[in-house]
Amino acid sequence: MKKVIALALALAMVFAFAACGSKPADPAPADTAAPSANTQAPTTEPEQPDTNADDSHDDWIELNLSFATYLTENNPMQENIVVLQQKLDEYMPGKVTITTYANGTLLKGADIYDGILNGTCDIGVVQPDYTPARFPLCKIFSYPGIVYNSAEVATRVFDEWARTSGAAEMEDAVFLMGVGSGPYCIFTKEPITDISDLNGKQIRAGGVNAELISSYGATPVTMDISEVYEAMRSGLIDGLYTNYGACAFQNLEEVGTYALVTPLSSNPSFYAMNKDVFNSMPASQQEAFMQACRDTFEEVTTKYQDAGLMVDRVITFASKTDRTYLEGDMLADFEQAGGYLMDELAAELDAQGVDGTGTVEMVRELADKYNELMTWDDYKACYPEDMDPSNN
Repeated sequence: MKKVIALALALAMVFAFAACGSKPADPAPADTAAPSANTQAPTTEPEQPDTNADDSHDDWIELNLSFATYLTENNPMQENIVVLQQKLDEYMPGKVTITTYANGTLLKGADIYDGILNGTCDIGVVQPDYTPARFPLCKIFSYPGIVYNSAEVATRVFDEWARTSGAAEMEDAVFLMGVGSGPYCIFTKEPITDISDLNGKQIRAGGVNAELISSYGATPVTMDISEVYEAMRSGLIDGLYTNYGACAFQNLEEVGTYALVTPLSSNPSFYAMNKDVFNSMPASQQEAFMQACRDTFEEVTTKYQDAGLMVDRVITFASKTDRTYLEGDMLADFEQAGGYLMDELAAELDAQGVDGTGTVEMVRELADKYNELMTWDDYKACYPEDMDPSNN
């Protein structure tokens, strides 16, 4: 059974990672860090809704909710909705059913948020990078300057910010759960042991990642991730900047060897619900619904990306490549080189009347808090030197 689950996860991640290369900025694919053995939320468990206070719940209504996603139905991220349905069945049996419209069949990625607002779908997974003008503060999570040690750290930071900041851009729909991606890497044919080693290198990157790579002294090249293998093999490019696992599913260990793993990038997405549909439920049912979301967040949303490491393809890739982890003086050099991008973004947002500076400070404080949950050493321990697919 473990092999079957791993194979399904691996196949799903292929489509997720391939999709990531087709737009200007790499969206948040399934991360590839294994969870720390002592990973726990540094918060108390929320109280369970008192669904037995009135066993009849005569005022609870039945809902058939449409869920729109640009990802495939088998993408690991879909586990969030699968478990959410299980939790809803537990708290309100037979009352709420979620029907998934995957792979953009109901709405394309850039249209999902509008679809939630106008009722084309009831629930959707929103990628802010598709419509950055609508989510100006969400850009902060995609810019360099804040360290996230793992996918769980980035996920908890974005989720807490979205739920507690009162940001106007998050108020048009009912926020259900937030997601943040984990560490990226610069994957190359030659080792990067100092930031100066990137001078003149041709590195595949798009969107804000292109600006980041440029700040490191390299030349960003825009291309679909499916084209990277041949481009590296032929010498057209020297490497790429993307999520570490994305390299595994392109067989890039055949054309490159070195991965500089960096905690300086993340990418947010979130689940949201139409307000009118949510408000059609009585208060007690709304409470049960949101409790189902929080249970799902704790049990799945904070974990599923990190579980991406536990597939043979990623282990094979990791066992055949050399990893260097960005830390110490080298991390400081990279932070200094790209730090101006966050400063410029904060100033730009402030000038627009949006609290960019205050949001950066809040996000940095949240990152400091949750980085205690999984340290960089914890993340590095996910990739032991003797990784062997045959042992998985």
